[in-house]
Amino acid sequence: MEPRKKRIALVADAHRMPELLDWAKFNRDLLAEYDVYTTAAAFNLLAQELQLTINTMSDNNKAENGRLTGLIPSENDVDFLVVFVDPTEMPVIDPDIKALLDNATCRNVPIAGNRRAADHMFPSCLALTE
Repeated sequence: MEPRKKRIALVADAHRMPELLDWAKFNRDLLAEYDVYTTAAAFNLLAQELQLTINTMSDNNKAENGRLTGLIPSENDVDFLVVFVDPTEMPVIDPDIKALLDNATCRNVPIAGNRRAADHMFPSCLALTE
C-alpha cells in the first residue's frame, strides 16, 4: 500500500491572509508535496497564486473552520496546521478557530501560529513518518 501524502491545513483571518499567502508562495515547492486544505475564504487566493491543487473545506463561511476541525479528530488526518490570526483584531478568539486549535493540540498535530514558527517547523514536518 502506497503511503498517503502528508496533509496541511492553512487558515488565516482577513488581516493575516496576505502573510499566509506570502508564506505559502515562499514554500510552494514544499507545499506541492502535501495535500493542502484551506477555508473557503482562502481557497481562490491560494489556488490561483500557487497553481496547486487546493482542497476547500466548506462553502459556508460560518462553518468553514469547524469543517477543518472535523479533519483532525479520529483519523488524525492533518499532519501540520498553519493558523495565522490577529488576536488584536478580535476581542475574543473566534470559537471555530479555538475549536480547531484545541482539537489539533489534543491530537498532537504541530501548529504554527505565526510566520517564524511556520518557517522553522514546516520543512521538518516533511520528514515525519507515520
